[in-house]
Amino acid sequence: MRYSSVLNLGAFMKQRLTVICGWPMSGKTTVARGLKQALGDHWIDADDVWVLFFGQPNPNPVTEEERAKDGQEVRRTYQLLIAGAGLHLELGRSLIISAPFSRTVGWSDLTEMMKGIPDVEVKVIWCKPSSDNETEIAQRLSLRQFGVNCWSSVNTSDRYLSGRGKFETPAIPHLMLDTSLPFTEGDSVSQALAYIKS
Repeated sequence: MRYSSVLNLGAFMKQRLTVICGWPMSGKTTVARGLKQALGDHWIDADDVWVLFFGQPNPNPVTEEERAKDGQEVRRTYQLLIAGAGLHLELGRSLIISAPFSRTVGWSDLTEMMKGIPDVEVKVIWCKPSSDNETEIAQRLSLRQFGVNCWSSVNTSDRYLSGRGKFETPAIPHLMLDTSLPFTEGDSVSQALAYIKS
């Protein structure tokens, strides 16, 4: 899908950091990709940072040791993502980052980093599908291929529901974006763009 009608939107706006958050399978990647296309901003995804620095994550962490290792790598991934965002913004460029940001500590780290770059406008978009029926969850799972278009170990309905249940509301002002059907990719990106422009 193309968003050519808004390709020049970024030229009329101040420097910004757009944060796309939400639990796994909530539509973060789809929205971030559409915004990158529309705005021309650089985009960094937390999963890409994880794979680049720590290698392929475990698609099925079961043991306590495996989960602890994942937890350590996730924490460091956020630290790298936020530090990298700060370095990028210091160069005067706008940026999109996407990550679950499911815990308050992530927002605290981001807020602390932004204190050093006070003139950058921050726009947070929470992808929050309102429909979690079995059919929609199954549809979302069917579109995921570990190592191809995702690196998440959320690969079952139970893991999806667990991740959703642990998600904490973003700690800073945000747009809550319903990414469930019947909303389309175009609908989601258009709403996100309107919020960024506001």
